[in-house]
Amino acid sequence: MSSIVISKVSGLRFSNVYMIEQGDGLTLVDTGTSSDYERIISFLESVGKNVTDIKLIILTHSDADHSGSAARLRHNSGAKIAIHRLDASRVSGKKQLKEVNSKVGALLLKTFNMFMKFDAFEPDIIIEDGDTLGQ
Repeated sequence: MSSIVISKVSGLRFSNVYMIEQGDGLTLVDTGTSSDYERIISFLESVGKNVTDIKLIILTHSDADHSGSAARLRHNSGAKIAIHRLDASRVSGKKQLKEVNSKVGALLLKTFNMFMKFDAFEPDIIIEDGDTLGQ
């Protein structure tokens, strides 16, 4: 079994992003907000890595503070994006990212969306409960 190194990507404001090093490539778990892209690239460079080292992006869920940089990271790295079936239609733009059931929630969502840019994308890998990724 090859060794695995897990690092928290430092320098992000609102989100936690983790980098997993195994074999000849990197996996990112979540991608932060769209404005976190440059911070993620800076972190990679600070540890001697490059965006093209990313081979897989696993999103824990569709919220923009977890998937906001996914489309841009995939575009620049060639990585595949994996997300659970229940969130796939949200990141692809077929369903709203977030659903709310109150006027206060709608107001908060509208405010949130003003500051959180999100580029919809089609995931490459649809995850189901119990699936195994990688080797």
